[in-house]
Amino acid sequence: MGNEMLPEVIARFLAEYEREFAHYEQVARLAEARMASLLESEGVRAIVTSRAKRVASLRRKLLQRYPSKKYGNRDEIFADIHDLVGIRIALYFPGQGDAVRKLIREHFIVEREKKFPESFRRVTHGYQPRFPGYCATHYHVRLCPDTLSPQQRHFARTRIEVQVASVLMHAWAEVEHDLVYKPFISGLSKQELAILDQINGLVLAGEMALENLEAVIGAKVAEMQREFASHYELAAYLHGWAKERFGEEPPMGRADVLYCLLDRIGLRTPAALAPYLDGIDLTQDTRPLSEQIVDKIIAGDTERYELFMQVMRQAGPRNPYNASDEVTVHRARGAALFGEFLSLWVALERGLLAGPLAGLSEPEQEELDWLRALRNRLVHDLELPSEESLAKASAIMRSLVEKVQESLPPELRAQIRELVARLDARGGLYPGSGQSR
Repeated sequence: MGNEMLPEVIARFLAEYEREFAHYEQVARLAEARMASLLESEGVRAIVTSRAKRVASLRRKLLQRYPSKKYGNRDEIFADIHDLVGIRIALYFPGQGDAVRKLIREHFIVEREKKFPESFRRVTHGYQPRFPGYCATHYHVRLCPDTLSPQQRHFARTRIEVQVASVLMHAWAEVEHDLVYKPFISGLSKQELAILDQINGLVLAGEMALENLEAVIGAKVAEMQREFASHYELAAYLHGWAKERFGEEPPMGRADVLYCLLDRIGLRTPAALAPYLDGIDLTQDTRPLSEQIVDKIIAGDTERYELFMQVMRQAGPRNPYNASDEVTVHRARGAALFGEFLSLWVALERGLLAGPLAGLSEPEQEELDWLRALRNRLVHDLELPSEESLAKASAIMRSLVEKVQESLPPELRAQIRELVARLDARGGLYPGSGQSR
C-alpha cells in the first residue's frame, strides 16, 4: 500500500517522523550511553541496546491501531505511540530489576512505570496459554536537561520507552511477537502456539535458575578472605550485605570507583572491607552506599584522599555525553582553590574524627553542613563550584579548624597545625594545584 492510500493524518505524521529521524536516533544513542554507563559503574550486568523506530514498522503499527484509535491529529498519535525511541535492558540476573528501577528514577525523568503481565493472557487464535507470557517492566522517561549540554537540551523533550527484562525473556518476547503479531504465514496453529507457550514456561524456569545462580555467586563472593574479582562481584556483595542488614538494596553509586580504590589500597576482601561497613546506617544517610564507604576509607587521611582523586579522574564522569567537562577538576581554572579547600577539609575532618565539635553556634553548624555538602560534590562528582564559593568555603574552614583545635589534646592539635602548614606549602591537596597558585 503506498502513502497515497494512508489516512491523511498518518501520512503527515510519517512524513514528519522521517524528516526528524536523525533526531530520534540521537536521543536513542544518548539514552543508551547514559544507561550503559550507569549500569556498568554500579555493577549491574546487562546488555543495553537502543533504536529509533523504523519508519516501516511505525507505519504498520499506525495502520493496525487506526481503526480503533481514529487519530484526529499528530498530538493524538504522539500520545498513543510511546516507543518512537526505545531502550532495551536485558538483565543477566532478573533479581537486579529493583536496582535498575532506582537508577532510572534517580537519573531520568520518569513519566510512567508499567509492569507486565497486567493480567493473565487471553485466548489467542483459539489457544488458552498456561504461562503468563511477557514478564517485564516498561518505563516512559525523558533525559534530564541538566545532564545535557545547552546544544543538546532539546533532546530532553523526546519520550523514551525503557524495557527491562531478563536476557531470556527479551529473546522469547522477540520471537513470540514476530511470529504471533507479524506472521509471515496465514497464522499460527494451536499446536504452534502451544509450543511458544511451552518455551515461555522454560524461560520462566530459566529465570529461576539465573536467580539461584546469582545467590550461589553471592555466597561465594561473601567468603571473607576471597578477593573481589571485579566491581560486579563487589556490588553483588554490598547489595547482599545491605539487604541482610537493612532489608532493602540501597542506591549503589560508583562501584567501579570504589573497587579501584580498594584494589589500590589492598582492601579487596570482605574481611578487609568489614571495618568500613560498621556504623553505616542507610536509614539515616540516603547517599549511595559506595560514597559512604569511600568517605570512611579516606576520612582524615591525606594520602588516601590523593589516591581517591586520582582514581576518580581516571574513571571519568558517569555521563559520557555531559559536555560540561570544562568544570571538572582536572580542567578547572580553580584547581588551586580546590586544593586549598580539600587541604583544609582533611584537617577539619581529622579533628572531627577525634570527637564531635562542641560549642558550635547555629550559624556555624549550618556552615559546617554547607561545607560537607560542597565537599561531597567536589569529591564524588568532580563538580567544581565557582571560585567565589571555594574561597568563601576555605575562609570558613580556617576558622572552624582553629575552633576544632581548642578542644583537642596538644599532640593532635600540633598534628593538625603541621598538616595545614605542610599542605599550604605544597599548594594544596590536589596534585598539581600548586602550579596555578
